[in-house]
Amino acid sequence: MSDGYAVAAVTAVIRRTLLEAFAAASLSDVVGTITVTAEPPDRVIAPNAADPTQVNIFLRQITTNPAFRNRDLPSRNSAGDLASGPPLAIDLHYFITAYGAEMFFSEILLGHIAQALHENAVLPREWITRALSPVPADPLMPPALSASGIDAQPELIKILPEPVDSEEMSRLWSAIQGQYRPTIAYRASVLLIAPRKAGGSAPPVRHARGATVVQIELHLESISVAGDTEAPVLSDSVITLAGGDFVRGGMSVEIGEVIAVPADDNISSGQITLDLASLAGTPPRAGIQPLRVRRTRLTGPAPSVDLTDVSNALAVTIRPQITASVVSISATDMVNGVPVASGDITLTLSPPVARRQVCELLLNSPLGTQRLTAPPDNGAAEGVDTVTSISFVFRRMPRGSYLLRAAVDGAESLLTVDGSGVYDGPGVTI
Repeated sequence: MSDGYAVAAVTAVIRRTLLEAFAAASLSDVVGTITVTAEPPDRVIAPNAADPTQVNIFLRQITTNPAFRNRDLPSRNSAGDLASGPPLAIDLHYFITAYGAEMFFSEILLGHIAQALHENAVLPREWITRALSPVPADPLMPPALSASGIDAQPELIKILPEPVDSEEMSRLWSAIQGQYRPTIAYRASVLLIAPRKAGGSAPPVRHARGATVVQIELHLESISVAGDTEAPVLSDSVITLAGGDFVRGGMSVEIGEVIAVPADDNISSGQITLDLASLAGTPPRAGIQPLRVRRTRLTGPAPSVDLTDVSNALAVTIRPQITASVVSISATDMVNGVPVASGDITLTLSPPVARRQVCELLLNSPLGTQRLTAPPDNGAAEGVDTVTSISFVFRRMPRGSYLLRAAVDGAESLLTVDGSGVYDGPGVTI
């Protein structure tokens, strides 16, 4: 998720997109050296100076995104503590102005600007990463922008032309008190900025009731572990799929992006048993995953044709598992008489976590709740797709004992309970 540097990072990516497009078109051979800036229009042309050959990107307005505005609102519990902190969803509105030192230079620049942003209307994550870490380094770009997180936010950023009529354009330029030059308006949407305080998370519900059954020819009715549809599913669980019209031979189970082929001995007309531990080479990701059953069969006389029937999808929540936790304290202090500490907690998780998954560390104690976010790309090095160990940084957190839960794409690891039904682990002491 993006942070407070995200607004500047989007502007920097648009600037880098234009620079790369101008270089690819060898535009400097036609109009000479081109400067691409991001500053107020009244500062582009010095008093009594000639127009430079320059493109200026001016962020004229920020508005809330109408699609995300009412999706979630920050909420607090009965004690007044922050319970949820949805991201701030905003759109960025730009004026991109072309200045020409000679006749037609402005129009040439404007044409290449429109072409470049039309070809790059959706900013791929890989391009954002490269644009914010250019080689060689861009002296005009603050290094902090590379860690803004806009390449990892759930929604891709789109750059779209924005209609602005002549009356509004005249009013805006009058307010800017700059000299008008040929300008195109664009909107960057949507930017999701994560709050610094995301709120805590209450311990999980012990029991849930209710089920929905969908009846079709090849269909799934339920997913259970040891006959219990409420039992949590782990990456090494043996799951039982109840449904109808299953046959031996040609059956496969699709869990997210993973396809498993159960043994014929584990298939009956209304039930399939699948050991997830047998998928250790390519385990399904932790998180809420769609699960379907596929049946492939041959039909008709030779040459026969393969037909694949697909069942309805059920959601299966594959819980991550914390296999180890290590606390490292870097500093201690006192705040209002309460001892606090800064440092990091390193978790070892199973199954491995992909670099694009959203991973959080949830902590509960009588002192309150804490939610720590993983570093960008979950700390995965360049070219590495998954990690098993993630370090979560905490600052000035009250010292004491905490229960630990890892949340991966909305699926939380399990807490253990003692003989009286009270959660007692896993935990760490800060």
